Amino acid sequence: MKKYVGHISLFCASFIWGVNAPLTKNTVAAFDAVGSMNNAVDPLTHSLMRWGGAMVFFWILSFFTPREKVRKKDWPKIFWAAMFAVVCNQSGAVFGLLNASPVNISLISSMAPILTMILAAFVLHEPLTGKKIFGVSLGALGAVILVFASRAGSAASGSLFGDFMGFIAMLSFVLYLTLFSDIIERYSPVTLMKWLFTFSFIVGLPVCLPFAVEINYGSLTVSFWWQMLFVVFGATFLAYFLMPVGQKVLRPTVVSMYNYVQPIVATLLALMMGMEQFNVLKLFATLLIFVGVYFVIKSKSRAEVLQEHGLE
Repeated sequence: MKKYVGHISLFCASFIWGVNAPLTKNTVAAFDAVGSMNNAVDPLTHSLMRWGGAMVFFWILSFFTPREKVRKKDWPKIFWAAMFAVVCNQSGAVFGLLNASPVNISLISSMAPILTMILAAFVLHEPLTGKKIFGVSLGALGAVILVFASRAGSAASGSLFGDFMGFIAMLSFVLYLTLFSDIIERYSPVTLMKWLFTFSFIVGLPVCLPFAVEINYGSLTVSFWWQMLFVVFGATFLAYFLMPVGQKVLRPTVVSMYNYVQPIVATLLALMMGMEQFNVLKLFATLLIFVGVYFVIKSKSRAEVLQEHGLE
């Protein structure tokens, strides 16, 4: 039952992040363009608003949940987990979306399950089973086909800096999944995320505040604030609350496979908004992704392999 809850939580978080990508692109602008716009802020102000808003929401929620004491030796791990899971991941994503095309960012993101599978094998000693390799490869193929089928005819240009920041965002999240699995399992989602966003806000404050105070908040439109509310409450607080629920009961490779849900969500939104048309290729790509996820879920974990050989 716990695994089903984990899958539902990760699917919901990935769905929210899929919706969040176009909203983030709508609410952020280049530093030199912010002054002439009334519906966007610069990337650093955007990041600080996300971290500060999520920090407040998680602290409020913590007053209504059982209090957990963090072990002294875990504080350095929690700090570095914040740097990978929040600071590098979110700031890299926002700079990537601002400077690179959605095609490039989607393709870069599709590398996450592959890197997670490799790192999990070396760091966590997770077995590289045939099902797992086949499932990850199938999902990656489906994601690539879906991205190109959805963006055919659109410009795929973008700066090298944007592509690099998208890669940093993806890699930092992969490292978080594999290097900090022990604290993810040890603490509740509220406790963990409360401190991750607190550390992120503290670290980001001296860098981001000089830009944040320059914003003319009175000129920002109502549309901006509604979209920003979704970014902060939905894509940051709610999604980051749901994510550790799945991480506590599922293996890193399985968790990372939900990264493929995001291009599916983006495509469905575009179809509903009349921006794209449905075709057989998109259906085929979506089926490849779901079949790939199924094979990874059904692959054997390290504990199951050890049990089979009588080593546990």
